[in-house]
Amino acid sequence: MSFIHSLRIRFGSLVLLATLALSLPASAVISTVANGFNSPIGIVADGSGNLYVADTLNQRVVKVSPSGVITLVAGNGTPAFGGDGGPATAASLNQPEGVAVDGAGNVYIADSSNRRVRRVDAADGTISTVAGTGVPGNEGDGGPATSANMSRPVALAFDAAGDLYIADQSRGRVRRISAGIITTFAGTTLGFSGDGGPASAAQLRAPSGLAFDPAGNLYIVDYFNFRIRQVTPAGIISTVAGIGAFGIPEPGTPATQSPMEPSGVAYAGGALYLADDQGFVLRVKDGAVGRVAGGGSGGDGSLPTQASLGGPVAVAVGPDGALYILDQAGTGVGSIRKVSPIPTPPAAPAITGFMPSIGSALVEFNRLVDWEGPPAISPSVDGGAPIELVRITCTGGSGPVTQLADPISPAFIYALEPGVPYMCTLEARNAVGYSATSSFGPVVPSAFPMLRRDFNADNLGDLVWRHADGRTAVWLLFGTGILETSEIFPAGTAWQVAHIADLNGDYKSDLVWQHPDGRVTVYLMDGVTPTTKQLILPAGAWTVTQAADLNGDGKADLIFQNADGTVAAWLMNGVAMTSGGTLLSAGTGWSVTKTGDFDGDGKADLVWTHADGRVAIWLMDGLTVKSTNQILNAGSGWSVTHVADFNGDGLADLLWQNVDGSVAIWLMNGAAMASGAGVLGAGSGWTVTHTGDFDADGKADLLFTHADGRVAIYVMNGATPTETTQILNAGTGWKVKRVQYMDGDSRSDLVWEHLDGRAAVWIMNGTAMSSGGEIIAPGTGWVVSGVSP
Repeated sequence: MSFIHSLRIRFGSLVLLATLALSLPASAVISTVANGFNSPIGIVADGSGNLYVADTLNQRVVKVSPSGVITLVAGNGTPAFGGDGGPATAASLNQPEGVAVDGAGNVYIADSSNRRVRRVDAADGTISTVAGTGVPGNEGDGGPATSANMSRPVALAFDAAGDLYIADQSRGRVRRISAGIITTFAGTTLGFSGDGGPASAAQLRAPSGLAFDPAGNLYIVDYFNFRIRQVTPAGIISTVAGIGAFGIPEPGTPATQSPMEPSGVAYAGGALYLADDQGFVLRVKDGAVGRVAGGGSGGDGSLPTQASLGGPVAVAVGPDGALYILDQAGTGVGSIRKVSPIPTPPAAPAITGFMPSIGSALVEFNRLVDWEGPPAISPSVDGGAPIELVRITCTGGSGPVTQLADPISPAFIYALEPGVPYMCTLEARNAVGYSATSSFGPVVPSAFPMLRRDFNADNLGDLVWRHADGRTAVWLLFGTGILETSEIFPAGTAWQVAHIADLNGDYKSDLVWQHPDGRVTVYLMDGVTPTTKQLILPAGAWTVTQAADLNGDGKADLIFQNADGTVAAWLMNGVAMTSGGTLLSAGTGWSVTKTGDFDGDGKADLVWTHADGRVAIWLMDGLTVKSTNQILNAGSGWSVTHVADFNGDGLADLLWQNVDGSVAIWLMNGAAMASGAGVLGAGSGWTVTHTGDFDADGKADLLFTHADGRVAIYVMNGATPTETTQILNAGTGWKVKRVQYMDGDSRSDLVWEHLDGRAAVWIMNGTAMSSGGEIIAPGTGWVVSGVSP
């Protein structure tokens, strides 16, 4: 099979075409090696390819040869303690859970309920106790291991020097035996603490798996802390995977920010392999998490990531490079599943072409799969592992900028400095965590348009709220979740947020406030905190009508209109005006009603409306007017209600609505109409209330509201609707207050308000809601600020 993953990456003034070519080995499948175990817990592979399994409730340890032959190593099937000094096959074990093999082939067994570690001699098959007295506790450090107490040894591992490490689950400790002397290597009491300090002073909660890497780092499955802890050869402990809560991790995300429920661990080839109780085997490499197997419904012969796993409890990597999964069904019946070969890195992404473009830093992806059978749109696959992350890193200016992208959605990069050359790297990572990269550049982006409401520069939409008593608050959101909230203005004031824009070029939205007496104040924001509050205009007859970047420096500028009709503009640098001037003198009857970049130079242009209905466009370069064009005569009944790019050419277009209800789109080329078409006829009752990009194709779409309360989305291709979907029935009391990006997938999402005061966020996938949640209860008195953007 062969797979093609094609991308289009737009950086300001460049569009880069990239193709990821991948190969799928026919043998990349999952199979069953052995089954019939009773709630098995531990598995290990020796250097000859034999697998040793702790068959826990069958009270035995068995060996599975490379050909699948099962032989008994230890245990007579009776849960008890006995047999030391005699044949291991006649000895009694009591819930063996962990197993390890030393360099001489001796087998070590964590005999958990006997509170001992047993050893089966490779030469004569006799069994003996090497640690534990059978008495629960943690006493005995500094003395012989056979005189020490332990409570529930469940996992074993050897380091390169031949020292044995024991996970005592009930005591939250890892003990070490060196030359027969036992000490505590990690853990004190049950809990979670100690990262960055000595492991012997840290807390663990139910350590249940151990593995070493070639550098001598020990990895501990900290089971009830839902983490993987690492102890360096210097004895310092840290968390390398897990966020401290169980859940399904998103492939490609940082391992330390990922929910998981690991129960077993193995190390091979620079990666950690984790048995996850939720039905997955995960892989952690280069700090990112991926999925090796599980999560599907397939059986033997299927791709590993399309296979069904019951409950993986342990993993091992054999000398053949195959991954072995000890899997338990819900009934406790256990089996060994084999993944071979383990998925390998994807081919490096190849940059195949350039074409000029101007606009935001937009990353667009299209997946094309070419394989035996009908063509289909589906994830690119390599060795059974889908390409689940694309990362773009650009270095230049004040530092590197990194953007993670969903392989099936466009993404935006906002923090590139205009006019600065960047060298960029495109990385493709599959679900297992393997990655490949290609570099390109220099890329010199043009100026950026103003960002949406994003007060902490995380590329996720935030909200501004206004209370009935005058209070104002900022909420930092993560999709439907609330990260942080803060009131930033007290009750009883007459100030209102007039505009939200980035005034100082830090990619964080700032607030422009207007008082009824004409005063204007700017708040420069850092998250929910105003770092600077500055009055920039005293009381008078001026009103701030627009905030847009007129000179392409990445900082919003302000357009004012006086009561006498005078229109002026200030070029801003934070709270300071760098230059200003009058655009139109008093008494002309014209007002600036919209802004947009109509000629693709990265600088906002102006849409003017006259009191008699005329409409004109001015192409701007800072305070300088490059050209003007009147595009509508007086008295027509039409008005420009939205400015957006409907055909994805990087040039602003116009949406018109007439007093008779008609709706039309003009695709613009500078100040002139290139083409236009009606979208709705007169008298329909529908009104375009918002625009957004719901299908992440870089082309603006429409959100309509009907007079009876219905809401619908039109997915647009230029002036042509390609899909129309009603998303809300009539008469519900809900209305869409905002359309903005909330979850970072480059698809527009919806913020709703109800007449009773409730507010909710819908995370959208095209015209369908993928998830949603109420974020404020009814009757609170708070409303979402409707200020644009």
